[in-house]
Amino acid sequence: MTVTSQSPMRTTREPEWTPRQREVLDLLVRGRTNSQIGDQLGISLDGAKWHVSEIITRLGVESRDEAAEYWRHHNGLRLRFSRLSGGFFGWSALKWGAGAALVGAIGIAAAVVLLVLREGSGGDPDQGPAPGHRNTHPGRLTFGHGNSAAGLDSAPSGETVAGVPVGAMSFGKPGSLPVPLSVIVERGCYQCDGPAESFDRVTLDVNGQLKVETLFKPSSGYISASYWDPAGREHYLSICSRGYCGGVGPISTDAQTTIHRSKDGGVTWQPLTTLDGFVSVAGYTAQGPVLNLSSYTAPGVTDWKFQVLGQSQVIRPPAGAEPVFSDNRLIGWRKTGSRDVLNIDGTPLVTLPDVPTVNGRPVQIEGLLGNGTILISWLAGPDSRSYSTYLGLMKNGALVSVLKGDSSLNIGSVLTQAAAFGNVSASPADIDPTSPDKNEKYLPAYVALDTGQITLLELDGPVFSSAYDFQRNIIRLVEPGPFVRVKGAGDCLNVRQSPSTTGALLGCFADNVLLKNLGETQQSGGITWWKVQTPDGTPGWASAEFLEGSQPRQ
Repeated sequence: MTVTSQSPMRTTREPEWTPRQREVLDLLVRGRTNSQIGDQLGISLDGAKWHVSEIITRLGVESRDEAAEYWRHHNGLRLRFSRLSGGFFGWSALKWGAGAALVGAIGIAAAVVLLVLREGSGGDPDQGPAPGHRNTHPGRLTFGHGNSAAGLDSAPSGETVAGVPVGAMSFGKPGSLPVPLSVIVERGCYQCDGPAESFDRVTLDVNGQLKVETLFKPSSGYISASYWDPAGREHYLSICSRGYCGGVGPISTDAQTTIHRSKDGGVTWQPLTTLDGFVSVAGYTAQGPVLNLSSYTAPGVTDWKFQVLGQSQVIRPPAGAEPVFSDNRLIGWRKTGSRDVLNIDGTPLVTLPDVPTVNGRPVQIEGLLGNGTILISWLAGPDSRSYSTYLGLMKNGALVSVLKGDSSLNIGSVLTQAAAFGNVSASPADIDPTSPDKNEKYLPAYVALDTGQITLLELDGPVFSSAYDFQRNIIRLVEPGPFVRVKGAGDCLNVRQSPSTTGALLGCFADNVLLKNLGETQQSGGITWWKVQTPDGTPGWASAEFLEGSQPRQ
């Protein structure tokens, strides 16, 4: 390849790439982070960083973004990173650490978000918004309710996969949030190797206006990993509280991780335990959090090791198998080269469909919705010039519907079998074909799995504004409402088992905690009691005086 003076590349000779390096380059083009590259290729975080570093070094460029642009140019794909004006390709100063990623004996997946070990999300895959809360405000998205191939209402793409017609994803008008949602967003510099800087929660207030609140930002140390429970019961953050716990390069000998836990949706956090080295949470069980103690022993070799906090039993994959992740969450095991996925206890979970993928890459599981419903994804295309992301819905082991969209699409949270959330690269021209503006940004999005429509979410103002230039804005968790917000109670609003001051105490919740609104009131002892559901799913009663948004039925 000959590079012109207008190209950000600095090499004039085409390197010879290994199959693994081509896979890494494919994922860089899709906007994947290093931890996501590691999870999708079944290698450690340090292994992914090592491969990225090798590619950057061989190309003689300064950043992973320049490497991605090279691969797009090489494959004849449209450039993505031209969307950031002011010299995007000189942005190496924002990288976490100045040197190349080094191979070290570091725990797996420093930014991994791992799922509960097959305890389920507590949601019904056919469940939509609560009655009376279907949003019809112009410009705001509404949920679909398709639940089968017959219910798929997207434009046909003209192809079939495993005998299933493929629908085409398309962009609709950008919109705000429906009232009954809470969205957890990871903040931090976009496309750099730095850790998450903070986590925000985005909701709509009682006046229908977006409300953005910072849930956690470390006062010292840095966030090295996070676990957001899809059922909302307990969330965990790993904070590097001493030394260097990894990210770029090996951990330091004095590294120490303090795990923080939240039991109220992320509003308040308490230190749970402090352990030497790098440790992340792999899931939630009734016995306690499952710790990820895996270590990277050699290039492409990981010693997988999990353990419930406070217990001695070590959990490892069966012989010849590796962990399977759903959006970086551990869900089971898969033997190398097999399409059979096992549960943590070794029992069968699902046999993934035999579909063509890029370089034979395994199909990914995006979400387990219960009742035998699973959302999967894969990257495929007739050649390297036209890769696409495919989303497939499986029911009882069978593929029932398939959608095809842009290769940058990444699913972060699956709410129902008709509603998923994530991020995608898009430009004004994708929304309005007459627009001359083809500069793209990586944006939060809602995907209607029944219609294939993608709604770009205005979580920080207009979707193509400068607010999205350098921020990740990665959706990590979406929880359905409707909610009431604790307000005016200070540190403690009592939620009781019955609508009475003598009712058994279920919990005490601070201001700004969101409680599920169950839509029922009772009068007792001069108090209006509102029926709510606590973050761990327990129904109870709380005084409406301290609940913002609680309005008795007329």
